[in-house]
Amino acid sequence: MSQAQAMIDSLRAVTAVAIAEIDLSGLLLDANAGYLRQLPAHSHPAPGIAVAPSLISPSFARLIELSSSGTETLYEGLMTLGDPTGKSRSFRGSVSRTERGLLLLLEYDVEELSHVAETALELSSELAQAQRALLSSNNQLKLKEAERAQSEQRLRRNESLLAEAQHLAKVGSWNWDILNDQILWSDEHYRIFGLNPHELGMTYERFLTLVHPDDRETVRRNVELALQKGQPYECTMRAVHPDGTVRIVQSRAQVVRDDNSKAIRMFGTVQDITEQRQLEEALSQEAIRRRILVEQSSDGIVVLDEDGLVFEANLRFGEMLGYTAEEVGQLHVWDWDVQWTREELLRIIRSADGSGSHFETRHRRKDGTLLDVEISGNGALCNGRKLVFCVCRDISRRKQAEKDIRNLNANLERRVAERTAELAAANAELARAARLKDEFLASMSHELRTPLNGILTMSESLQEQVYGSLNAGQGRAIRDIEECGRHLLALINDILDVAKIEAGKIELETHPVAVESLCQSSLRMVKDAAHKKKIGVSLAVDETVPVLIADERRVKQILVNLLSNAVKFTPEAGKIGLQVVGDRLNHQLRFTVWDTGIGISAEEQPRLFKPFSQLDSGLARKYEGTGLGLALVKRLTAMHGGSVGVVSQPGQGSRFTVSLPWIETATSSCRGEREVGPEAQAGLRSNTWESRGIPLILVVEDNAISARSLPDYLEFKGYRVEQASTGAAGIERAGRLLPDLILVDVQPPGLEGLEAVRRMRLLPGLSQVPIIVLTALETADDQEKPPEGGATAYLKKPVIFDELRQVIKSLLSRPGKISDGSEVETP
Repeated sequence: MSQAQAMIDSLRAVTAVAIAEIDLSGLLLDANAGYLRQLPAHSHPAPGIAVAPSLISPSFARLIELSSSGTETLYEGLMTLGDPTGKSRSFRGSVSRTERGLLLLLEYDVEELSHVAETALELSSELAQAQRALLSSNNQLKLKEAERAQSEQRLRRNESLLAEAQHLAKVGSWNWDILNDQILWSDEHYRIFGLNPHELGMTYERFLTLVHPDDRETVRRNVELALQKGQPYECTMRAVHPDGTVRIVQSRAQVVRDDNSKAIRMFGTVQDITEQRQLEEALSQEAIRRRILVEQSSDGIVVLDEDGLVFEANLRFGEMLGYTAEEVGQLHVWDWDVQWTREELLRIIRSADGSGSHFETRHRRKDGTLLDVEISGNGALCNGRKLVFCVCRDISRRKQAEKDIRNLNANLERRVAERTAELAAANAELARAARLKDEFLASMSHELRTPLNGILTMSESLQEQVYGSLNAGQGRAIRDIEECGRHLLALINDILDVAKIEAGKIELETHPVAVESLCQSSLRMVKDAAHKKKIGVSLAVDETVPVLIADERRVKQILVNLLSNAVKFTPEAGKIGLQVVGDRLNHQLRFTVWDTGIGISAEEQPRLFKPFSQLDSGLARKYEGTGLGLALVKRLTAMHGGSVGVVSQPGQGSRFTVSLPWIETATSSCRGEREVGPEAQAGLRSNTWESRGIPLILVVEDNAISARSLPDYLEFKGYRVEQASTGAAGIERAGRLLPDLILVDVQPPGLEGLEAVRRMRLLPGLSQVPIIVLTALETADDQEKPPEGGATAYLKKPVIFDELRQVIKSLLSRPGKISDGSEVETP
């Protein structure tokens, strides 16, 4: 038994850092050399030493407390032992219960794994020898029962220690009796092969069935070499578990021979190295991937040591500089970098860390040429050696492109500045031209309308024989003068309207408009011309569309233009008409002006709505016109959000349709006259010209011709007339004379006409006197609003005497009613 005890002691010495058995009072019962080395040097290395004080974590008291739980393993984890000098060491270990007390098992160091495996082999061999010794001396052991029982107990304890050590080291042991072909495996060996440790009957052939088929021949060959030629047995194989799991194991063994050198026994160890091989394979694959990435990179990659020498570089880096791989390995960083000195480069390299850096520099190629490079670098420690990893990207093309872009931007900025200056000057000139245009239009409107007003009013006065009777020739001449004047007036009006629309200075004044009244008023404007050519006129209005929201004056202008063209291009005894239809589905109101005139070909129709465009020179000579009427129609219709179209064929007449947005609503009150109270009616009625005799009219006019012809005409028509040539004089005379009606030029000298009207309304007795405003202004800045400040009505110059007479008669014959400022139409 002394030999077996020696083997157990050897196992204890090599399989763990420390193993000890203590009783429940804290005294050492047994320990291996590893544990005894933890004791103070002066302590006696024998049982009976107090162990409890050396247990720091967990304490001995804690272990005694845990022993009462009844579990086999009391503690497993980190354990700390101390000595009287105050030093301590930490181990990973476990504490379990034994029959005599507690078993402390402290794990061995991983670096001693190989030594543990070899020791396990020796212990296994010695254990087998001990078993044979026990079998051979069985009779003697029967005589010494007490000694045998004690030895068996110690043997089982030692076997348990061995199994525990193997489990911790993941190393199994085996012993093959070659002569009897019986193999003994340790419990850990069974676990490594995925078998139940209690299985029996392991033989060499059965063992081979547990080896992967592809590895069996290798195992056989290695076993034969060890048995027949005495070569060391070391073999790596794949073990196949019953569930199909494959593990990689490594086995080492020794052969025992008899006196005749015949192999009789083979014992060894087996270790599961699956995780180790997987880790090695993963590292190998990662190395391959990294090498592929480095070599396939389009950027140069170089690794420098802290002295600036190339440690490693990929092929692309050498290609960038024009060096071979061998030449690159002999270079220092200052051999190619020209931006910094050697000392500066060494300082940059030695200060590099894991945070990384990114910068640009210049490299010199082998042939002396320079290239711009972008560097991304970071430092790292590799096996205790400082290295700097640099990724170098050739940015020469980018730098050249940036330079080209900068030059291009500079040129563009210069050109933009020049162009901006040119545009600013052009805009200033355009603004000046627009201002001059507005001023010119305003001036021309006044300068053209004022003398034209004199021509037309004087011709009307002559035709009315205000200045005496005319013979037939004189009458024809005066009529020709009037006709030419009105043609010129129409031309002026059209040109000014087009100018205002193109300048965007016309604003619509929308309000509810009575559709039938609008149509009748438009037809009245062309009835005289139609009557002269004996043209029949018809009107058809959809009774379900009484009201349209629109600018009444501009819609009337649209209709009058279309009706005038219909009359112009329709032969004598022809027909024209105006038709109004509501389209509830599309929310539109359609005004259709039709005629039985000459018609328009499809080729000529696209030219109809262009300014100054006439169908052909023949028509231009035969029919008067400026070519602006339809252009105005289209623009005014578009301002309302509508559209205009035409259907026509030569010789079959034309149909022009204007479609305006329309929302069907209840009948709304339209602009027009408003009633005043009974008191006001009584006051006005007492002031009518019927009650006072001949009406007195005050004319405030600065133009000499108008100031002469207008009063002459009014006096000829039986009115009393007083005159004033300035606004201030007009206010003074109006307050003094209390006229029945006042005519005011909108621009008399000294005081603006509308301001004069406002002041007149403030005078006693003039609040209800009709005031007619005469204006010649027609500019792009004209807001198209009726006169304000209390004007009753307005008339545009040149004034048509017959229209003026009708307006005066209407206002003087309607006491108690005051117009809201809308233009009064000729009855």
